[in-house]
Amino acid sequence: MQRLTSALLRQLNKTKWNHAAEPTLYKSVNDYHDNMLAEYVYGIFHPDVVYRDNLTIKAPSIVPIPTSTFAFKETYFTKPNEQGNIAFCWNPNYLGSNQEIQALVDSSINPLRSGFFSCLYENNHESLTGNGTNTNWHAVTYRRINQDFSKYRLTSACLKIKYIGKVLNQSGQFSACASFMEFPRTACTLQNDIAIPSTYPLHQFAHPQLDALGDFDVIRQGQWAKSVSIVQQPDGITVVWLPVDSLSAVFVDNADTIDTKELTTVYPEGMTQAVWKCKNANMTFDLCGFGISSESNINTICVEAYYNYEILVREEQMPYFRPTVIDTKLAAQVEKYAPALKQISSVAGTITPTKSHEAPTTMSRIRDALKEGYKFAEPYLPLIKLAATLI
Repeated sequence: MQRLTSALLRQLNKTKWNHAAEPTLYKSVNDYHDNMLAEYVYGIFHPDVVYRDNLTIKAPSIVPIPTSTFAFKETYFTKPNEQGNIAFCWNPNYLGSNQEIQALVDSSINPLRSGFFSCLYENNHESLTGNGTNTNWHAVTYRRINQDFSKYRLTSACLKIKYIGKVLNQSGQFSACASFMEFPRTACTLQNDIAIPSTYPLHQFAHPQLDALGDFDVIRQGQWAKSVSIVQQPDGITVVWLPVDSLSAVFVDNADTIDTKELTTVYPEGMTQAVWKCKNANMTFDLCGFGISSESNINTICVEAYYNYEILVREEQMPYFRPTVIDTKLAAQVEKYAPALKQISSVAGTITPTKSHEAPTTMSRIRDALKEGYKFAEPYLPLIKLAATLI
């Protein structure tokens, strides 16, 4: 009887699972799946490692989408004012090629004009005291994108701010918070055929949302606010962008945003600026530094930004870009990781002192958490506990 039962079970298993003919296949497939999902989660929280190690990180979709990926690193050096104060506002969720920005800002598409934009605004004006509103903001020019594409979405991004002046002069603090302010988008063309500036002024009447950040208490008491001492945390502070709004995963047109509000055109100092706000809830990060030692004519602050994008190329580009489709098993997990990211963002936040992680160690922790979650049919719950170690 026992032999008969065993034979029936073997026959049922053989009928239901053909892969049982390969004893190690099941484990290999599951290990591969766990690694793919773990790498995506790791890439969300470590955009700098994606850039450095050339990882292919794509946002899972229910239907696999053939997309191409590329990454940018921006390094910018600046300094506080003589009082040791500086402020930043950063939102990475925008990308536009030169030609599309020209068409957006100047419908005549004058070939002599240069299109460019910014994801980072800065204020280190001498009138910035940190105690009240201030209108003296300027934009840090993003790298010029000459390569054309059809649509884009941001996969992951982070910003790091660090004091790089003399060690003996270390003083002050960096603070950061997240917000969902209506971040003003700005795309520009020059009115003359001149070199693209590294920074450009913002028309204060088109950017009233930024004025309040002149009061540093708005930042120090904001969402997920954290402050780090430059002396105790010499590597500075890091903020990590998360796609917390479902619309953040939507592909949008080159040089466009989600459901763009009315476009305003202003003309500050020899250029044409198109200013607008998108309607979805974009995560913005506000940062400030105060009490920082100021050394004349020396940039003492380093700002590093990492951006990882997915793009849909135009038909004529297909033979060159060779888009790839994301692993289908990872795509099937879209309903599992989305609640995890939302829960992590609401509970833990994504602002921390800058720290390094051993990729293999962190990856193994994520994999173990996923496997633990499978036992309870809720693989995203253990990720919430890992939030403090992921960022």
